[in-house]
Amino acid sequence: MRYRLALIGILGFGLSQALLRAGGSLQVDEPFTANVIHLPWADMLSMLWRDSTMPLHYILLKVWAGFFGESEFALRSLSILCFGATILILAEVGRRAEGDATGLIAAALFALSVNIGQIYGVSARMYALLMLLVALTLLLLVELFRLGGHLRSMQVVLLILLNILGVATHFIFAFFILGYLIAIGLWARSELPKVIFAGALSSLIYAALTLPNVSFDALRGAGSWLPPPQILQLLQGYLYLWSEPSAVLLIALLSAILFYGALHPSALPPRRMPTQPRLALALIIAVSSLVPFFSSQLYPMYHSARTPSLYLPVMCVALALIFRSLVAPRLVLGILTTMALISVGLGLQYAASPELEAPRTSVERVIAAIQCTDTLIMGGLSSNEVEYYWRRLNGPLCVRRLIFPASLANHPGWMDVPTLFAQPSALIAEAQATLRSLAMPNARVWLVIGTGEKGYGHVITAFLKDELDQNWQLDQKLDVQGSFFNLVLVYRPR
Repeated sequence: MRYRLALIGILGFGLSQALLRAGGSLQVDEPFTANVIHLPWADMLSMLWRDSTMPLHYILLKVWAGFFGESEFALRSLSILCFGATILILAEVGRRAEGDATGLIAAALFALSVNIGQIYGVSARMYALLMLLVALTLLLLVELFRLGGHLRSMQVVLLILLNILGVATHFIFAFFILGYLIAIGLWARSELPKVIFAGALSSLIYAALTLPNVSFDALRGAGSWLPPPQILQLLQGYLYLWSEPSAVLLIALLSAILFYGALHPSALPPRRMPTQPRLALALIIAVSSLVPFFSSQLYPMYHSARTPSLYLPVMCVALALIFRSLVAPRLVLGILTTMALISVGLGLQYAASPELEAPRTSVERVIAAIQCTDTLIMGGLSSNEVEYYWRRLNGPLCVRRLIFPASLANHPGWMDVPTLFAQPSALIAEAQATLRSLAMPNARVWLVIGTGEKGYGHVITAFLKDELDQNWQLDQKLDVQGSFFNLVLVYRPR
């Protein structure tokens, strides 16, 4: 009973902290997700077939939105459900590994992850689902590492299903698969053929499903929107698992344990669990973080604020095993309490941020002033937020809305910016053609752009702005705020 009450308390605290971060406008990549699932089923599936190797979350979210709508909270609530389920599953993973206390510590560590667990637990993106699938896979494999058990036929089928669902949620799940394959090869060798079979079959099925997308990317010459990561970003990824103060606290505790253990090895309590499971989890964490990082030197894919979602559940279980075996219970409770206080403070600060509603209020300002004879041009990646809130706020349908360059309307666009920028003559020609189509008396052009940090994708919008500056008269500037825009320029014909 105490275990259940404690777990309910951890779950309630985690969800309450996540909900503090659930308010405000959709931002960054969330509006893109919202616009994709708003499409009719046939159009959405056609786009995912051509443009996404990660379709599962979009499909599940579209079904979810069919019941609960497309409001900000409705779109985020699926991730909230995944976040809560992951807390419960990690508790069970820890309990099976080393008892109730370990399960509660693992659940608490995940619930207290501000930057990854809580933030992505209320994001209308795929990362909460990714963490849930990692936790479910750990639940399936924990007995192998603990007792040297055997996978039954049904468990192999479940492993194949989890592998397919994982990589269909995000391709980086493949690095987690690689990690546990190596771990099983070292510490549960008798089961390796079954796991290799599951991994190979999963890969073949996934490859068959995503071949059109890979071919499409190759034909259009798309590259990564990320630069190759530096070693500092790898370290930031580890710190990002929790809030920086909490991460520093955990690192200090682990360092103290290692230092004390090196000086007084006989003083450490005896391990209640074989060494192999701890090493297996450490190996999975290393592969899930280091392989994406080093692979990104060839094709950038590592993101210090997103990739850690892959190994956060594993890290929570690994730390729980260490704390349960080597740290006094009162000290563990004190550290978790301190982390909880940090989480509450950061949550209240986040909820009070004036920037939360900025994209919505920015689009409201435009809607209030724009006229039916005007044209709204959304530059770079600003179109995702603007289009979502234009629809949510019932923006006038009589206003012509364009995206520049137009090709960004057909797919996310992140990978295409370097390719497009390498074709300046084509962009200039498109900008000129766009303006010729707008020439009509008293018509205004509203250009949504970003500068500085808000300007990703707007190096290509500059071609259109230059044409407007040369041939139209700047009438007004609006300071606005969105993830990829911070300025609206209003032009009139000369």
